[in-house]
Amino acid sequence: MGRINNSMKKGNFTNRYYVSMIACLIAVLTLSLALTGCGEVELKDFIKAMTEEYKKEDIIYVRGDGNNDNPGTKGEPKRDIWAAIEYFVENNKSGEVHVAEGLYEVNFSENIYIQMAEGVSLYGGFDPDFGTRNPELYVSDIQDISSTGGETLEPNRAIECGSGITNTTVIDGFTINGGGGVYSSAICCKNSSLTIANNRINGGNGSVRSFGIANLNNSNPVIFENQEINGGSSASVSIGIWNYNESSSLIQYNFIIGGSGPRTGGIVNESNSEPVINGNTIHGGTAVVQSNGIQNLTSSPAIRNNTIFGGTGVSSSFGIMCFFEGTSQIQNNTIDGGTAGGTSQGIYLGSLDTPSGSTPKIQNNIIFVSSGTTRYCIHEDSNNGAHAQVIENNDLWNSGATTLYRDYTGNTYSDDIIIINGLAWADANESADPVFNNIYGDDMLPDTMEDNDWHLTSGSPVRYSARDLSSEFTTDKDDVTRTGNGAIGWSMGAYERD
Repeated sequence: MGRINNSMKKGNFTNRYYVSMIACLIAVLTLSLALTGCGEVELKDFIKAMTEEYKKEDIIYVRGDGNNDNPGTKGEPKRDIWAAIEYFVENNKSGEVHVAEGLYEVNFSENIYIQMAEGVSLYGGFDPDFGTRNPELYVSDIQDISSTGGETLEPNRAIECGSGITNTTVIDGFTINGGGGVYSSAICCKNSSLTIANNRINGGNGSVRSFGIANLNNSNPVIFENQEINGGSSASVSIGIWNYNESSSLIQYNFIIGGSGPRTGGIVNESNSEPVINGNTIHGGTAVVQSNGIQNLTSSPAIRNNTIFGGTGVSSSFGIMCFFEGTSQIQNNTIDGGTAGGTSQGIYLGSLDTPSGSTPKIQNNIIFVSSGTTRYCIHEDSNNGAHAQVIENNDLWNSGATTLYRDYTGNTYSDDIIIINGLAWADANESADPVFNNIYGDDMLPDTMEDNDWHLTSGSPVRYSARDLSSEFTTDKDDVTRTGNGAIGWSMGAYERD
């Protein structure tokens, strides 16, 4: 069956019995070898061989042509990933599941899926003989084939990470695809904090919502490095990563895209979630209506060192949106508001129908807008009084923007250095071409972010123009220490340059 039997009683007994038998066997053979004059070296070699063989039990191998009744060795692998995890749970053991290339189908709507267990890590990308690991060459593809069901907080999922799982448990080296139904996700975390790294993740095509990764109810996973996370292709809303209800994950060094649909979002933080979002490349997605790089709803993330493109919403696109109460830290990012046909905005602050709005710190960012009929670098919504705690040391670049800054009283500014500087809580902002290495890449397209190079050239006017925030963080997107040139401050944007 697809779900894990959490009973440990049988596993405890079996494991203790197996260890005891090995111990007894070694003791008997030690005596026998001693009586027959066997040397100490031979005895140590034998014990080492037995120990290594036992250690192999800490790895279970999975291949698509295997059999779940097999012991899970290289020569006799199991067929399903969930069966390998079930082995560890039933025997009260921790270890690793090594998965060969191939397609591994699950069906959440029929209760067949991968349920992670604490201490059992998954590693994909092995060749059929398990001798070589290369996830790009040997693709281990996990696919949910659900076509019905799924609810808001119980989406269909290929992998579930439940309560009690810590970041010592790892999912690494897979292609993971959500299915269909009403709500879909590739990975759903519920009150867990595992490590997710080096994967290709797609949220599927849930008709109402699809999520690449859904972090629910105090889930704090480490979503780390060298991953592409795509929200999928919902008929309504697609989201790359959804942090909901006090979920405060570490999201670092990934490529995240909102997917496609009427409304899309790279990362959505909701209901008092406080993730650290650092060093990522974030694309708001391809939306028929509205696309967002990052959207915060009553949440206070730390957003640092990211390169963010608001997406290609037909109606509107936003680099970062902050709604309702929240004190986000938006620091040292390079933000393109997107290429909407209507309104494109770098950072938008609002509160919708609530009496108070978002109050973030906006510091050291480079903010511009590639296209749109109406463009704002920063817009504090004048209808509800949403306004930042500070707006300082930013470069609001007039790359065709209609308005560089609109304050919460409704005043608009399209000048360069004078914007905002008269306010006590906002200082040292400027408007200058930051002079990137290659703003739109060789293809000259803003939305293909892979080749857009937003490093600053040696002649950039915004090098050493930013505030030193080393009490909060010390490196840039390349993990280079932010030092400025000693006497002068940091560089603006995601990259520090000497």
